[in-house]
Amino acid sequence: MSTVVRIVALEGFLATAVTLDDVISSLFARSLFARSLFARSLLARTTSHLVRGLGCLAVALVLTACSSSDDPRSSAEPAATDTNAATLAPATTTEATTPIETTTTMPAADAPPRTDAVVPTSQLDVDADDELVLRPEENTGIDERNHWIGRNTMTDTSVEVVWSEVEGADVNYRVYRTEITADLNRETIVLDDNLLVYEGPAGTTSFVDGSVTTGTFYSYLLAVDVDGQTLSRRWANALAVTDVEPPTPITNLTSEVIDGEVILRWDPSTDNVEFASYSVSLVVDGELRYLGGGADPSQSSFVDTRPEPGVNVYSIQGVDFHDNRTEAVVVEVTVG
Repeated sequence: MSTVVRIVALEGFLATAVTLDDVISSLFARSLFARSLFARSLLARTTSHLVRGLGCLAVALVLTACSSSDDPRSSAEPAATDTNAATLAPATTTEATTPIETTTTMPAADAPPRTDAVVPTSQLDVDADDELVLRPEENTGIDERNHWIGRNTMTDTSVEVVWSEVEGADVNYRVYRTEITADLNRETIVLDDNLLVYEGPAGTTSFVDGSVTTGTFYSYLLAVDVDGQTLSRRWANALAVTDVEPPTPITNLTSEVIDGEVILRWDPSTDNVEFASYSVSLVVDGELRYLGGGADPSQSSFVDTRPEPGVNVYSIQGVDFHDNRTEAVVVEVTVG
């Protein structure tokens, strides 16, 4: 069977085939001059077909490009990029000083208020996916009575609930308890007698719930009736678990100043039961003035948008759900 070398031109699907046997017999049958003429003739024909084929291929490519430009999908604009995303320079490491003994006057955002503690006037509501937690604006308050409910000691068998005292001629407190579920709406849940765990007059601002189930998350809701009116409800979450171990210590605290703002970063902390928040405070006259903090272990950064000119001393603590706190780690930052 003869071996065929096939030279194909794309013009009108024309194909020209020359067998190797024809080429060999021609080479031996003809003189050197004839063989030279044959070779040049064969080369000329081959070159001619290749040129015409390349020309047709170029035309086909042009037609394809024109067809693509008419396709509305080819004119789609590129995906937009977020030009508002802030890009921060790498943090300049500032060595944090050793932990100091301080007196906390402002608990962390999610920490239970103690009976001798001052309740934060502002709390930061942040998303767990945010990279930086900003210092919140000062809260002037929307409720002139500023009533609240919190939880103190939590164990496997009991939860201590505390609330603020409300002034009035006729005051009655009602505390309700419900298990926390994914679809729980504390604003709209019906507060009926099935959820009621405590009711009492003015003069009592705490209650120990001894009917809990170990390991259960609860939400306690406070309703206050004062002088014929019911105040807006307040609530606090609790976990019926005994925990006395604080989160892991704060490490690798760094600081930098960018455009007059102080940026603090540290390594994430962990907890053996349930992490609550980071507590970022200013150290003023040996006491901690609470600023805010991330409510998720991964939110291990904070931006003070309103630092004072001069030296600012910041304290960072990790706080778990039972208000166990790490030792305060502080860093001094000079602004201006």
